This record gives sequence, C-alpha cells and structure tokens, in this order.
Amino acid sequence: MHIQIVSTSDSSSIPALLAIDLAKAGEALLIDVRSRSEVIASGTARGAMVIPLTEMLSLLESGELAGLKGERSWVFVCDNGARSEIAAKAAANAGLDRAFKLHSLGAWAEHGGAISAYPSSVAAKVSRVSQPQPVEFV
Repeated sequence: MHIQIVSTSDSSSIPALLAIDLAKAGEALLIDVRSRSEVIASGTARGAMVIPLTEMLSLLESGELAGLKGERSWVFVCDNGARSEIAAKAAANAGLDRAFKLHSLGAWAEHGGAISAYPSSVAAKVSRVSQPQPVEFV
C-alpha cells in the first residue's frame, strides 16, 4: 500500500493521522529527537528511533544518512514540535525531500498512535555507552 502525501498547511508539518498511517504502512521512518532522559521518562511513539536532536544534526551534517534517501518519509517528533521542526528543516536541507515534523508526541497519542515505554534494559545500556546508538522500538 502506498500512501500519497498531497499537501499540508506547513510544508514541513504532517498531520498525526497521516503520520500514523504512514508508519503502519512501513512508509515512514519515525524519529524521536528528544533527549534520552525525556524518552525514558515518558516513552515514545511505537516504532520510533530515538536520536536526540544534536546527534541527528551531526548525522545530517556529516552526510552519514545520505544512503537512506528513498521512498520512505522521515517523520520527526518531539514534545512540542520545536525540535522536530529543526530536524525536519535540517533533513530537507540535507536533501531528504520527504522530511516532516509531527506537532507533538501528544498529538500522536491523541490520534491513536501507540506509545512504547523505553525499556529499562535499554535505558541501562544507553547510560553505560559513551556514544549511544539509536534505539529502534518494534
């Protein structure tokens, strides 16, 4: 199933229902750009990778994500949309033309998106690693 994005009111913003549908269809890479401590405290959208904003900006600037361009949309989420907007704009500037911000994790949950707890085993592992790797929830 292919879901087409027609338009949104803000070129970098995506409605929560559309983000949920894209994620369910496997057509979106969902990335939580909040700090790991925020994610540990409140969980994240099910299926999201956790890559704090500063790390995401470094990855985009270095070009390490260039090989991930493709048919999937990139949907960035945070607490209130400010960091996800920065990430979406940086991704677009890095050539990822299907980069969007989701207004908030709350909007995701309010529209039926599942929230996953940050597993305590992962939290313990992350705290021991000097350069934590992104964690993907499945």
